[in-house]
Amino acid sequence: MQVDENLLLTMAMGGDVDAFNRLVAIHQNAVYGFAMSLTRQHALADDVTQETFISAFHSISKMRGGNFRAWLLRIARNKAYDHFRRQNRRRESSVDEEDAPFLATLSDDNPSPHAVAVNSELREALEHCVGGLSDEHREVIVLIDVQGESYDDASAVCGVNIGTVKSRLNRARRRVRDCLRGFPGLLPSGMAGQTL
Repeated sequence: MQVDENLLLTMAMGGDVDAFNRLVAIHQNAVYGFAMSLTRQHALADDVTQETFISAFHSISKMRGGNFRAWLLRIARNKAYDHFRRQNRRRESSVDEEDAPFLATLSDDNPSPHAVAVNSELREALEHCVGGLSDEHREVIVLIDVQGESYDDASAVCGVNIGTVKSRLNRARRRVRDCLRGFPGLLPSGMAGQTL
């Protein structure tokens, strides 16, 4: 039996723990994926995800309208940055492939062994290119292009206006496209030589 997410949210706002747990089940992968894209460390992404849901549980009765998932992602962003401030360090600029599986796997329903190998290489190239972006560009491209959030929701999560989101996304996409040109064997023949 499928329950309407808005009904679960209303019930959770009224103190129903079971409804809140069902909302966690619906959104935990999105929150973890976003936390992973920011932290690029499994343990820290786990901590951020857990802290996000604990904070959301304690403040859900105060939530006033808007998109619940965007609200959760905003909390996750704040929790990740809280960790960085507490640890008084910057995230590493390189991406460890084992610690950065935040992009969706590229595959079809019945891929050939060659297609699996190419998709794996392309995924690694994408992770490398997205991982090399600045924090503000990476979070926008992950929110919009990986997680499918709207410009409005990305704006709410990042705390900037929609124009800034669009500008960051445009720059991020351009930088990823330029970076991917360093992997010409993975791109369709027409894209490798394209200019912007």
